Amino acid sequence: MGLRSRQRRLAGITQEASLESFDQQVASTLEEHLAHSQNEVAAFNLLWKGFLGKLGYALLGFEILSLWLAVSTIGVGALAWVTMIKLLSCASIVCTKSYVTTGSFDGPALALSALHAILYGATSLGDVAPTTLRNTLPLSTVYYTGTALSVAFMGSNTKAEVARAAQLAKLDKLARSQ
Repeated sequence: MGLRSRQRRLAGITQEASLESFDQQVASTLEEHLAHSQNEVAAFNLLWKGFLGKLGYALLGFEILSLWLAVSTIGVGALAWVTMIKLLSCASIVCTKSYVTTGSFDGPALALSALHAILYGATSLGDVAPTTLRNTLPLSTVYYTGTALSVAFMGSNTKAEVARAAQLAKLDKLARSQ
C-alpha cells in the first residue's frame, strides 16, 4: 500500500467515496461547461442576427440611392414601374429585418420577397423597364433567402431571446433602483 492509500484509510475515506466525489465533480464541471457553451452559442446567434439587421439598413439605403439615380436617368413612363418595384423591395427589406431581429413579420416578409422576385422576373423577361432596372439584382429576395436560411439554421427562437433580454433589462433596472 502506498502512502496516499494509508492516509485515506486513516482519514476514513474509502476509495469508492473518493471516486464518487470525483464523479460528482466531473458531472458539475460538464454541466457548467454545457451551460457556458449554450451561452456562447446564444451570444453568437444574437450577434449574427444583429449583423443581419444592420445589413438590412445598408440594403435599404442602397435601394433608396438606386431609386434616386434611376429617377434622373429614366423617362416618366418607366418611373412609376421602377418606383413601385423599389418601394416593394424596401418594404420587403424592412419586414425581413423585423423578422430576423424581433421574430415578427415572417409572413409579410415572405410574401413581399416572393412578389418582388416575380415582378423582377417579369421585368427581366419582358421589355417593361429600362436596362438599369433589369441589370440589378432582386436584393430583397436575396436578403430574405439568406436571413431565412440563417434563422432556420440557428433556430427560430428570436422571440424568446428578445423577451429574455427585456426581462434581464427589467431585472437589472429593478436591482439598480434598490
